[in-house]
Amino acid sequence: MKSVITKILDIADRTYYNWKSEGRPIIGLLEKYFTSEDLEEYLASGIIRRLEAEKFKNSEDPILIDHAVYSAKRELIRLFESNWIDAAVWNKPAKDILIEILDRIDKYDKSYTIENAKGRLIDKIEEAEINWLINPLKASRKELLSSFIEKHFSKIEAYAMIRYPEEVFDYIGYFGKSKKPNRRS
Repeated sequence: MKSVITKILDIADRTYYNWKSEGRPIIGLLEKYFTSEDLEEYLASGIIRRLEAEKFKNSEDPILIDHAVYSAKRELIRLFESNWIDAAVWNKPAKDILIEILDRIDKYDKSYTIENAKGRLIDKIEEAEINWLINPLKASRKELLSSFIEKHFSKIEAYAMIRYPEEVFDYIGYFGKSKKPNRRS
């Protein structure tokens, strides 16, 4: 690690040892948060791919978001329009239940990221007081809706449902009618 740090900082070995004994924050930072491989990769290419990947996970690429809106909408149509889930399980349409949960989430909350949106949506479902099952013996109502999201939607599709519900659910006209949820502008 020392050799790559001396290359990054463009210092001599002796300076490295002096700075380390002095407790210079830059040495501690590099040793604590980066591996030798990270620093060598930076020296060779000018980037650290794992950090670039992290940055990408939390950014909104318009093309990916557009695709996620489209694919989430397509999956919702496939699942809800077949009516098998509504007819078999719910006394309130499943799409209305999902919309109700989504309406409780502030779509402008920046703490929802592509990486955590699906898990947080499932958590919101599990936290909710839900009394929508006709036959509670078939499955726990929270487990059923959570399982539905877990099995049928990717992380970015869940993110799209949270951040862009009007676009995802526009196929049913829900957000443009009198049932429009109260959202912050």
